[in-house]
Amino acid sequence: MGAMYVVNAPFVFSACWSVVKGFLDERTVAKIKILGGSYQKTLLEVIDAENLPAFLGGKCTCADRGGCAKSDAGPWEDYERVEPFGIKPKGAIEAAVEVEESKEQ
Repeated sequence: MGAMYVVNAPFVFSACWSVVKGFLDERTVAKIKILGGSYQKTLLEVIDAENLPAFLGGKCTCADRGGCAKSDAGPWEDYERVEPFGIKPKGAIEAAVEVEESKEQ
């Protein structure tokens, strides 16, 4: 996790957090930010307004995905398939067999 922002947190939550964070690793605590009702400025410092949902003070509506609450947009969608260790694509296996056979001759 890079960072986590809890927005519009009530005072009770903030009070509980001040106790709980004492039991957590300091690197983990540094990644978690508890924000009250004036969270928009802080969020806009780390997230572009075009990517921040409108209900949090940004400009994104995810109209093409059924709304931001239902959207799964994010960098996890931009991935490159990686084959498991030791497994090669079919074309590579056939080429490796041909090379082995030519070495034997």
